[in-house]
Amino acid sequence: PIADLRLPDGSRANAVLPPISKETTVTIRKFTGITHDIVSLIRQDFISEEAARFLAECVKNKRTIFICGGTGSGKTTFLNSLSSFIPKTERIVTIEDSAELNLKGIDNLVQMEARLPGPDGTGEVNIGMMIRASLRMRPDRIIVGEVRGKESADLLSCLTSGHPGSMSTGHSNSCLEMMERLTAMILSGSSLPYDAILTQASMGINIILHVMRSPEGKRYIDEICEVLPPQNHEYRLKTLFRNKGGDKLECIAD
Repeated sequence: PIADLRLPDGSRANAVLPPISKETTVTIRKFTGITHDIVSLIRQDFISEEAARFLAECVKNKRTIFICGGTGSGKTTFLNSLSSFIPKTERIVTIEDSAELNLKGIDNLVQMEARLPGPDGTGEVNIGMMIRASLRMRPDRIIVGEVRGKESADLLSCLTSGHPGSMSTGHSNSCLEMMERLTAMILSGSSLPYDAILTQASMGINIILHVMRSPEGKRYIDEICEVLPPQNHEYRLKTLFRNKGGDKLECIAD
């Protein structure tokens, strides 16, 4: 009674049938077809020029970046924009539930998309399986469209096994909440103790940023943080940029 699919034009669709819903419901998330580069995002006040230069250098210097935010806040759009700063000579592997990433100018690109199980319950290919397979493909960077469950444990292994500069996204209300939520998801998918996850996640993720969508529909980066080594069994984040009231992203770091 529940199905997720991708239409030929790339739109994402979800269908729910009775008795799960009172009536047949089909939801289609259409894409505008507009590719937002970093310049257009600066013009729209999604990000400041200073923060854009900083993140561009982070990508070029192979700093691992994690983008978090709510549904429809612009996480994938911004991930596409950041990918334009990846050197064209690198081998990139992308992993997604539904293909949304549109990386431009990368010749050596492997794109993988998850597959749901068939009617008999077999044939599933999930994100965790694809992350493990990607490690055998000699990637320079691995980009995971979104993590939302036990596959976070495989992502952590990927980030701490010699693939700097990788990127991923997740759902949360803030940077700190994302780190804590990521820890909970890793705990559900591995036997690692809490302190080990805390340490490895802090080593694996260098920069984390939170994207917001206002009630009026405006999308913007709320904060950009650097992940520091943990202390007293807690995550430590250093806020580098913060948006005050959705008006402008300001640098507040020393």
